[in-house]
Amino acid sequence: LEETREASIKKSAQHIKVPDLESPELLLMGGADYEYMCSSCHLKPGLEESDMSIGLYPAPPNLSISHETHQHGTDEELARKNFWVIKHGIKASGMPAWGKTHSDERIWAMVAFIKRLPTLTPEQYQVLTAID
Repeated sequence: LEETREASIKKSAQHIKVPDLESPELLLMGGADYEYMCSSCHLKPGLEESDMSIGLYPAPPNLSISHETHQHGTDEELARKNFWVIKHGIKASGMPAWGKTHSDERIWAMVAFIKRLPTLTPEQYQVLTAID
């Protein structure tokens, strides 16, 4: 099932145009949203589990650590996949479809943040996710 899901997402996302994800503004906007909407399931630097991550099946990936051994494809393909998953969600997995309530710009900001997340220390994470 996982292989089928991954192939379906890759095919669905193949024509998505990826913007420049290096913008500091995107990183800051994505950080606040990640902290509020994602960190309880997908964790943050220094955490290995949470009540939410333990209770979900299938278990959500810990996005605060590098998954290079599990990622296949280029950075652009991964960005497309992350955008598609955040926007459309994954049925029967606990992953909501944020595209119903968030603009594409906000979703790309989360993609930009997720790209940088594995390189952040807990202190850097704290600064980048501070919500005004």
